[in-house]
Amino acid sequence: EGKFVEGQLIALTKKTGKILWQRKFNKPFLYFSIAAKHDLVFYSAETKGGSGNKRTVEGVHLTTGKTNLKFSVTEPEDEKRRKNTWPIQFSDGIMFFDNGIVFYELPRGKVKWKRKNFHLKGSSQPVEMGRRVYMQTTDGIVALDVGSGKTLWTKDVIKEKATKVIHTGNHLCVTESEKGWFSETHTMSLLNASNGTIIWKYETEPILGNVVESREAVIFTTKDRLIALDKKKGKKLYRIKLPWDDEFSYHSVSLRNQEIIVINEWNVAKWNTKNGNLIYHHQFEPLCPIMTTQERMLEQKKMGRPVTGMTTTAFTYNSSMNKAWYTSKFN
Repeated sequence: EGKFVEGQLIALTKKTGKILWQRKFNKPFLYFSIAAKHDLVFYSAETKGGSGNKRTVEGVHLTTGKTNLKFSVTEPEDEKRRKNTWPIQFSDGIMFFDNGIVFYELPRGKVKWKRKNFHLKGSSQPVEMGRRVYMQTTDGIVALDVGSGKTLWTKDVIKEKATKVIHTGNHLCVTESEKGWFSETHTMSLLNASNGTIIWKYETEPILGNVVESREAVIFTTKDRLIALDKKKGKKLYRIKLPWDDEFSYHSVSLRNQEIIVINEWNVAKWNTKNGNLIYHHQFEPLCPIMTTQERMLEQKKMGRPVTGMTTTAFTYNSSMNKAWYTSKFN
């Protein structure tokens, strides 16, 4: 939150490290991403104004640094939405969620379709899977067709603020809470991604990472537990204490050969998917320990500020420095 002085976007050659081009900026980026198919890097900087103001998005040629296309998007009416909803990039375009939803075609940057009647709700980032985008709006959980912009289904049964919308590859997981991130108890719903039907609901502590799905179970973590639920009925299969004491670091959960792997800033561990037996746990030293989430949050705690695992999650979602983490998860 300090004063941003100056930053640079630099392109280097892989073989030699020679600078191809560079640009200086006096405002921090809201986001930037690369559309490799079109040899473009897209970025947009923050604006000083509030809702209704225009923000410029530029598409720069990767090799030369020349601006190939430029267009404006309107800042959202909800100030918080500006920080925790960023565009989704596809091979044929970019989808923005600023005021309503707009799909810009690539590489020309022309508007393909626009939906002004959408108002996002909650604090979850819209998620894409199989040319569909899932999100929470004021009308409910919505599935949208990427190509046409048409609504495929809407379900208004989830009434509270959605904190996570996650597609597991087969199902849609949605967590909701009246108080958003900072509620002690969240409701997790498993939905049929094809039609939005709710299969089951489960009350849980806040989920501190992503959700994965095995043959038999839906698996996720809280600040100190690994939990597996039966896919068909949501019945608890096992609830295991994590082999570390760190309530602040965000978890990355993955499946490999039907085994569960959980990584945070300080640890990596693996369990058997069927019975939850621990296979191994290693603790490691981060490259720069002073910058870890744990250090930052403990410092805040000493200053008398209320911090929890969900403070970390909210901070991660709202910090532009960490947005890249969600599109480049580590292995």
